[in-house]
Amino acid sequence: MRVLSLPTLRAFYEQPEYADAKEALLTWHGHALKARWQTPADVKADFGTASSLKDGRVVFN
Repeated sequence: MRVLSLPTLRAFYEQPEYADAKEALLTWHGHALKARWQTPADVKADFGTASSLKDGRVVFN
C-alpha cells in the first residue's frame, strides 16, 4: 500500500486537539505499510469500515 502523505497524518495528530489520535494513526500506518492487499476486498477484510472509491482509493472510516 502507498500512503500518500505521512506528513499530512503527522500534521493532523500534532494539533493539540487531535493528539490522542497519534498512537492509532501510527499503528494504522504501520499495518498498512506491511499489508499485501491485492483487492479492495482484502482491505475490507482487515478494516471492515473501509470504503473503496471508484478511482481505486480507499477511505478508512
